[in-house]
Amino acid sequence: MTAFEPHLTNAAWLAADVEASVMEPPPPVDLAAWAVDNVTFPKGTARPGRYNRKDFPFFDRVLEVLSPDHPCRFVTLAKGAQLGGTVVAMIFSCGTTDLDPAPLLYTHPTEPNARRWMRMKFRPFIRASERLRRIFATEKTKDASATGSYVERNDGRATIQLAGAASPSSLSEISVRRQVQDDLSKWDDDNGAGDPEGQADSRSKAYDDAKIFKNSSALVADNCRITKSRLAGTDEAWNVACPHCGHVHPLEWENLRANIEAEGADPANLFVACPNCAGKIYEHHRPLFNSLERGACWKAKHPEREAVHVSLHLPSYISPLARWEEMARAWLAAKGDPGAEQTFFNDWLGLAYNRAGEAPPAEKLKARADNGPYVKGMVPAGFPLTALGFDCQGDRVEGQLVAFGPGRRRVVVDYFVVPGHITEDETRRQLDRLATAAWPHASGGRHPADIVAIDGNAWTDDVFDWARKHPRSRVIMVRGSKSDVAEIIAPIRRDAEGKGRRRRTKTYGNRFFNVGVSGLKATLYEFLKREDPLARGYVGFARGLGEEYFEQLTSERREEISTRGGRKVFRWVPKKGMANEALDTMNYAEAAATLKGWTRMDDEAWEALMAERAQSGQQAGGQIDIEDVLLSTPAASPQPVPVAAGKPDPSDRLA
Repeated sequence: MTAFEPHLTNAAWLAADVEASVMEPPPPVDLAAWAVDNVTFPKGTARPGRYNRKDFPFFDRVLEVLSPDHPCRFVTLAKGAQLGGTVVAMIFSCGTTDLDPAPLLYTHPTEPNARRWMRMKFRPFIRASERLRRIFATEKTKDASATGSYVERNDGRATIQLAGAASPSSLSEISVRRQVQDDLSKWDDDNGAGDPEGQADSRSKAYDDAKIFKNSSALVADNCRITKSRLAGTDEAWNVACPHCGHVHPLEWENLRANIEAEGADPANLFVACPNCAGKIYEHHRPLFNSLERGACWKAKHPEREAVHVSLHLPSYISPLARWEEMARAWLAAKGDPGAEQTFFNDWLGLAYNRAGEAPPAEKLKARADNGPYVKGMVPAGFPLTALGFDCQGDRVEGQLVAFGPGRRRVVVDYFVVPGHITEDETRRQLDRLATAAWPHASGGRHPADIVAIDGNAWTDDVFDWARKHPRSRVIMVRGSKSDVAEIIAPIRRDAEGKGRRRRTKTYGNRFFNVGVSGLKATLYEFLKREDPLARGYVGFARGLGEEYFEQLTSERREEISTRGGRKVFRWVPKKGMANEALDTMNYAEAAATLKGWTRMDDEAWEALMAERAQSGQQAGGQIDIEDVLLSTPAASPQPVPVAAGKPDPSDRLA
């Protein structure tokens, strides 16, 4: 017998065997089963341990239609916040990359969002799974995966590429079979090259079997991407099974709301009545009413669309990660405040919010002022927090002093125009006087405006040159952001100048902020409709502000326009031929007051501030005359409080 003896086989059989193995279709891709086998949540999370389908039965349908075995091209999940949608997106991304490798594009609103998600969510998700640690080359260095831009399979058969919707370059020159479009409602309408959602969708047009997962909570109704996507698909709602009679029905918000708002209702004991047997369904019944075995299921309004687009709506209160008592208290705290109500609708209900699109008539607001109790130039009692808003124009600076109080209420104290450009010495001197003037309070004493916000969008360096002479806790620069997704006020970390290697950044003293004027306008226009001075959000006006002030304050309406690429969106548009400085300065003053804590202060904090103002140590004065402030010599102007101008205070911090 030789050391090596070859084994012969039939060549025809071998060829047939290889052909059969190649032609054999792959096994079905069951993402829900894959999640049970491979997904583990670490200690400290809401549901530590293995993924449990019984905790999240409503996700079985989502994972089913995300499988490549289902024919639909688009899957939309419009959901509440903190419900588990990101986990579903990661199961889809990792499960299909494991079972049916293909290039996948994961797009966030911005590239920083994408990198933060990679670092804080995706990599820990991989590290928690033995299977995923073997599949992905997540710990390699000296390649792009180390920068957080993508991860790839160890065998190179698939990658997960990150992108930011705000960057058109990250949505170009790439072709992918699968996509996740995360936080879709927060994508801007135009990224400079057109509609980013359309750009992302086109990245998969080469694949007939592409799968595009759109995942997000909702925002403002008329511009909400995820809502429009949901309505374009099957539009499915999760139906629960009554734990008493088994009747299958949607667990609707209006039924829950009725019990939350009922007289004598206890948020800790919230229930909803079954429409069939009237039995009370409580939160502790969730394992029963969500049970697939008992009949809980998804029901579609448009089942005929399933072959192309499956869309589902899932409110947070369905999930075991949400507590009904917390929901009830959140609604009671938000009710009556449009901004807070929108947050509730978006985060708890997964629904878009309809906001005011037009102001009440200007003449009605002027009549309110003329017949009201507020004196021009005098801060009224009960409104101790004051803010000045300045808007820079080519030949003038317009300003508005607003006093803020509890219950989101405010009173416009005064409005004025400073002649000249921000670069002119006399204009700056007059702005200094206004910024440091001690305004009389009806409750006693005098006090300067707590904070001043000046428009820095135009003549930015000139505005900064004036602003930097004042403490940054008292004078900030602002610029309006038209996007519906912009925060009320958010710091601008840096502004870049120059090109290429000469590019540099300017921080503007850490006092420059973006202001979400779209949301502020909608909230203000809703509050302007409230006529009861004690109502939440009431807006009062001093007598003598003039007709033009109210025309400017109500000068904009929300209208449909077309963006680059033809997408229809809604934007705030001034009425033809009408100035809007009164509206802008109101927005800047409100944003500044928000920075000072206006919306966060509780009753105890308001009482303390009112007491401080009443005991300020300065004698109560009469009505301030703006003409005296602007035109008199400094000695004749209202007595300024000792506010350091020009010397930064090391202890100076924004509130």
